[in-house]
Amino acid sequence: MAEVVYFRFIALYYIFQCASSTSLQAKALHVFNILLDKLDPCDIQIIHDGAENINNIDWPSLSLPTKIMCRRENIYAISFIDIFKTRVALNNKFVIFLSGSYLDVRQANPGTTLDLEKWIWIALNYHEFYTEWTGRQFITGWNNVMTFVTTKVNRNRLGQVYFWAQQHLKLSILFISLENQHEVCTWSIMYEDKPKSNLNKHLSCRSERATNVFRTVQSIVLPSTKWCYDGKLKLVQSWLQEIKNPFDAKGNYFKSENILRIIFLAANETLNSKTVCHYKSKLIIESAPVESDETVTAVTTETSGYEFLTCYREEYISLKLYISPFKKLLWMTLVFSLIAIIISTTAYQYFAGYRKIHFAPWLFVLATIFEECGHLPLKIRRNWFFRVILGLWCIVSVVLTNCYNGIMISELNSPFATQRPSFFEHLLCDKLNTIDIPKMAKRLQAYAGKSNNHLAMIDPREEISKPIYDRIAWHFLMLYMLELNYVNNTDYSFDTYQVKELDNPFSSNECFHLLSLPRQYVSGYSKYPEFVEYIILSLRGDTILQMEANIFSKQALRSFNFLDPQHTHHPRGFRYSNHNQTAIQLQHSIENELIDCGKSVFIAKSGVVEAEFQFLERHYPTRKFYKGKDILEKISFGWQFTDRGISKLPKYFKAAIETGIYGRLRKEEIYQKSLHRTPVMKLKTEMATPFGLDGAISTLFILCGVVLFVASFTFMTETFFQSYVSKGSLICSLVNRMIKTFLK
Repeated sequence: MAEVVYFRFIALYYIFQCASSTSLQAKALHVFNILLDKLDPCDIQIIHDGAENINNIDWPSLSLPTKIMCRRENIYAISFIDIFKTRVALNNKFVIFLSGSYLDVRQANPGTTLDLEKWIWIALNYHEFYTEWTGRQFITGWNNVMTFVTTKVNRNRLGQVYFWAQQHLKLSILFISLENQHEVCTWSIMYEDKPKSNLNKHLSCRSERATNVFRTVQSIVLPSTKWCYDGKLKLVQSWLQEIKNPFDAKGNYFKSENILRIIFLAANETLNSKTVCHYKSKLIIESAPVESDETVTAVTTETSGYEFLTCYREEYISLKLYISPFKKLLWMTLVFSLIAIIISTTAYQYFAGYRKIHFAPWLFVLATIFEECGHLPLKIRRNWFFRVILGLWCIVSVVLTNCYNGIMISELNSPFATQRPSFFEHLLCDKLNTIDIPKMAKRLQAYAGKSNNHLAMIDPREEISKPIYDRIAWHFLMLYMLELNYVNNTDYSFDTYQVKELDNPFSSNECFHLLSLPRQYVSGYSKYPEFVEYIILSLRGDTILQMEANIFSKQALRSFNFLDPQHTHHPRGFRYSNHNQTAIQLQHSIENELIDCGKSVFIAKSGVVEAEFQFLERHYPTRKFYKGKDILEKISFGWQFTDRGISKLPKYFKAAIETGIYGRLRKEEIYQKSLHRTPVMKLKTEMATPFGLDGAISTLFILCGVVLFVASFTFMTETFFQSYVSKGSLICSLVNRMIKTFLK
């Protein structure tokens, strides 16, 4: 309690110092007696201008902790409240505006205009904050109750008090007289083209003493937010009508239109589509969500960039399937157990008097592993030690072999192990080194000189197998000259330049075909494919500076590598000079290459790749298509809500994303893009795939061949050794006879 009293005295002293005069009238206005009457504990904030008449109110009646600010201070010198250092979190905030020129009870002062917008801005945004790694983050209090205090004699002067009208505020005016009579008027938002509003317009007044002013203003039901949209989506008059099934594939609605219908009907708010938005509450759809200030609420919906799609796989023979059924620890335990069993049984056989019996413990254990019956002599079978050791091992071997066979059989029936490209780096056929870029620049100048002199770009006598920096320089200049033709297609200058078509002598089937569709046509002539255009644009700008400094980023090197003409960048049949060429023809050409499952990938934005993936997966079930794991030029997109105020629209939009409604509509929109598209061919599907040697079963024959080779080699070695030993013994006997004969 002592802290509260101390704080109150400090606040009063601050008011008296900020005011320009300390004279008090004989009778003060009962401002706080009225405003704080029957008021529950709440966060109270007083903003005043420090004028003379500020002292003529009942400051001693201020009985609750209050934050007082003088408007004449610099906004950055205001004391803000750290929410992490407060003990009580109060959801209700009561803001009181006091202007000395509007508190005269005897006569109205002519005075100047009062810009209340700055006061409102301080009350909304510069009161509480919390600290993050980016610095202070202020909390916007859209549910604040704000009251402007004035006297009845100054009622006609409210036309000089103005503020921004296109925002949702619980704003009221308290009219007081010396007789302790008061009247409360509430202001209502009106959507007009005028950005400013005076405080004497759109008022609804009442004289009630049953409740306090705070509850009276807080009970105001504000009109629903009126939003403005000036985007590309064309909204018809009936777009807001509720439909039975927003996921119906027969509907001609876009994803954004369905989401707008859902969230606006739930929030019961209005959306107008205009060329230019005058309202402060503005909606932006499918943009890069960048929160520039606290007035913008950005919601990220998806991340898009360049992805690739293919069904290419590189098969290879692997013997790993014979080891994969068991983990490493189990194999180690099994080997240790086998060694222990073989050593213990062999030692017992040797020291227990069974050494003359023809029995090999290791051979018996090996036979049980391969599910064969090993030879066990009668005396060995009657011995209790062999019964326990070998009997337990037989039980264990049955369990292990059955488990091993059950897991391995499925692997034997599967195709060969495959290796597929997962990242864009895996698509590169050759890589350019940093030290080769200056060489590439010199070759580019040499090719440019040949072009200016109308010489052949490539001398047929030269070898086609040029180094990578030479190939990229040639390709880069060819694309530049093709761009000149593209620009001049509209003014009959197509024959001005010698390069009319791109005939790539470096293309190789051993390298990936990086296919994409052109995005633009001029007079029927197509521009670069989309991925080629992205590479060229990514090399402009900072790349020139990097070449001068001889320091190159990883992105620049990757873009240069993608320009290697060993990679085919155009679909089959693509011609720059063919104005009769259509996008559907090129799409069919790419589809033909993809279903061959060769070294061809389709590269496009994430949404286009997803639509193509679903189409190919639906019409070609025998082909296993997949997408890459990385995304080039990744950008997040979403919706922006500017100055939402107390609107619940962003909340409903986030709920639509979290509950999966947005994602479901997104999938439906992607499906509708290829709904009426027909595949280029129908592949025959076999009911049962015949079993052949083009799978992992071939490894079994490989192992059999290896075992047969080892056995044959062992047999030959033993035969040779035995014959050598027999010949040696024969020679020794002959020598002995000769020696004996000589001695006789």
